[in-house]
Amino acid sequence: MNQNRKKTCWLVIILLLELAIAGFCLCGLMQKQQNWSFHGSNFILSAGNIDKNGNYIIDEKSGVSSQEVLSTGPLKLSKGVYHVKISFQADQEQLTEVKASDTGYHGLLQNAVTLRDKTMQKETDYRFMLLQNSKKLEVTVTYTGQGSLTVSEITVTHTNQEYSMLLCMFLLFAIPIDVLLFRRWTGKKMEISGRQAIFGVCVIAFLASYPIFIDYMHLGDDVYFHMNRIEGLVREWQAGHFPARMQFFWLYGMGYPVSIMYGDLFLWIPAFFRFCGFDLAVSYKLWLVIWNIITAAICYFSFRGIFRSRYVGLFGSALYTLSLYRLYNIYVRVAIGEYTAMTFLPLACWGLAELLSEDKDKIGRRKNVWILALAYTGMLFSHILTLEAAVVFGGIVCLIYFRRFFRKETLAVLLKSILLALGLSMWFLVPFLDYTMHMDMQVFHVKRPIQKFGLYLVQLFWSFPWMGNEPSMYKTGMQNVRPFGIGLGFLAGTAVFLYAAALYRKKYPDKRSWKMGLAASGIALFSCWMCLNIFPWDGISSISESLRQVVYSLQFPYRMLFVVTISMTIVCCAMAAVLMRYNKKRLYLFTGAIIMMTMMSSVFFVNNETQTRVWSDLRDASCMGADVLGGKEYLLYGTDMNKLNYTVEKCGKNVICQNYMKEDDTIQMQCSNTGKTESYVDVTFLNYTGFHAWDTKTKSPVQIRNGTENLIRVVIPAGYSGNITVAFTGEWYWKAADLVTLLTLLLSAIYQIYRHSKYAGKYIKREKQRLKSAETELL
Repeated sequence: MNQNRKKTCWLVIILLLELAIAGFCLCGLMQKQQNWSFHGSNFILSAGNIDKNGNYIIDEKSGVSSQEVLSTGPLKLSKGVYHVKISFQADQEQLTEVKASDTGYHGLLQNAVTLRDKTMQKETDYRFMLLQNSKKLEVTVTYTGQGSLTVSEITVTHTNQEYSMLLCMFLLFAIPIDVLLFRRWTGKKMEISGRQAIFGVCVIAFLASYPIFIDYMHLGDDVYFHMNRIEGLVREWQAGHFPARMQFFWLYGMGYPVSIMYGDLFLWIPAFFRFCGFDLAVSYKLWLVIWNIITAAICYFSFRGIFRSRYVGLFGSALYTLSLYRLYNIYVRVAIGEYTAMTFLPLACWGLAELLSEDKDKIGRRKNVWILALAYTGMLFSHILTLEAAVVFGGIVCLIYFRRFFRKETLAVLLKSILLALGLSMWFLVPFLDYTMHMDMQVFHVKRPIQKFGLYLVQLFWSFPWMGNEPSMYKTGMQNVRPFGIGLGFLAGTAVFLYAAALYRKKYPDKRSWKMGLAASGIALFSCWMCLNIFPWDGISSISESLRQVVYSLQFPYRMLFVVTISMTIVCCAMAAVLMRYNKKRLYLFTGAIIMMTMMSSVFFVNNETQTRVWSDLRDASCMGADVLGGKEYLLYGTDMNKLNYTVEKCGKNVICQNYMKEDDTIQMQCSNTGKTESYVDVTFLNYTGFHAWDTKTKSPVQIRNGTENLIRVVIPAGYSGNITVAFTGEWYWKAADLVTLLTLLLSAIYQIYRHSKYAGKYIKREKQRLKSAETELL
């Protein structure tokens, strides 16, 4: 009884402490935001002047160049997260940044931000973080010496987001600790092997994450594109749009359908951190640590499920999570979509292994439906190309085991998985297919042959790949190229398996593991060929236009290294499973050597990359520019970005447009057509599906068409006079798809609650009967 009181006392203390911390954070968030506004006489000038309207003006006549010409003067600010907003007009690009002369190293976290010309922006906003109190902080503007610059107002706002950041970090640590304490105090002790697995997963995740524990951020190939995706999500949430469809942070408010065409469900994690107030670099690093833990855990459960061994599960998790190509995607390419999708490949393999099992009784288990559905849905929400390849190679595996595939039990589970996956993904799939079928975008007009981007054969055998700067072998051969390769561990593991398969299959008759390993070996070797510049990609693409589009969408043949990675992981795990059953001494020798060789290749690459990669303090998205579109895949075909006017509408003949106001996804304007024929106004939105226009007063629809450079052209009838609203509202069938997904989630949750409550009821009944029997025996 005393022990129970002790447990209860500690439980109450911990709960009270957690509630106190959470309450402190919530109180801080509810504090009134402080604002400091500067204009006219409040500005401190070193050049230029103030006009009669209180605006600051400077031009080329001032004779200054690359000099700070304007500041807010010293501000006394406490530690926290602040938001800066500047209203301006510029003919040429200028610069703004925040400075604090009395803060130490990293006491102020900020980026310099470009003030772009008036055709792109008339105001900008960005955030900075103070980690030390400052009495000399100021927002400055630097004049480049070209064009004219007018600054109307500078506003600094204390956002109180330091409290949301603290609450977020507290929950990240408190929830896992509470779960472990609950399991311990309720007597649910884990086996030693289970604890070792948890420890192993954490070590693997740390080894995959340690390059990011630095005070700066590496600038990989696609870092700006994906950071803008994160920032765009946050801006849409702040505007009340959930889930995000069209992101209006991109293209300076024109709108870009990146959330429709590129699944961003898992980017909600870093976007949430960013929403709480963390800067972009920290948000991304937190996400990467979490995702490495998730990857290592999913790999462990998947390989454990496939080979029915915790040891093999942990071995496979280490090989896959620390694989050379996965780390290359993380730290060199910053290919968030691809390495996120790679997380679900082991899960898909587990689902296929269960689906094609010899034991018919195991095929129809409920978990098999969920495993397959979650695996392929996860890839859909991450990276479409990875999903396509996974479906193709999954089909090849099913053909290899065609006798097991064409069974009613297998087909029933497959059908249920497809229906569940469709239900879960309808909210994303319907808009995506709508744009794919009806929008003419750049992605459908790719005309770049890919065979020349293939690897040389010897690159697959690089054991210690260094970090070069040239991504294309056809330009420089193998000089100064990227660290493409398989890694020493996979090469050795596959070689050992093939050697053992040729000599010891009869001595070690583990039929299932040998078959699985041989099938994976065949797929791995074929995928290696597909990565090379000798694979006939150009010949395949010349067969038909549809094949050309499929091949060109791959972009780089070395993408097939992700198939090599998962296949060779299965090969190594199959060898470990055979040795686990028949020869433990050789098992430890094999797994230890393969992990050591994997670490040698990966650590060499990561250390080399850490020293040679370009880096930056990436604090705020405004410093990157909103026109970083990667390959411009989702831009409407034929649009010339250099000819776009991002801030000014264009009126047709006899049309007068007044009070033109644009905010987030909505434009409101007062229009009149004095002519006898219809005319138009080209507004500053690109004409994507989902935009609609209507008369603000009568709500009657107004026709829209394609205008100059694919802008939305609002048709103004002859003699019309009134207010018109143009906004992105989506389509009714998108909302219907959202309801289907919500209904699927709701029914799934109800079913899982019912199933677990039913199981809990049976467990309680069984325990009561056991206690009753024990009491009877005592009496």
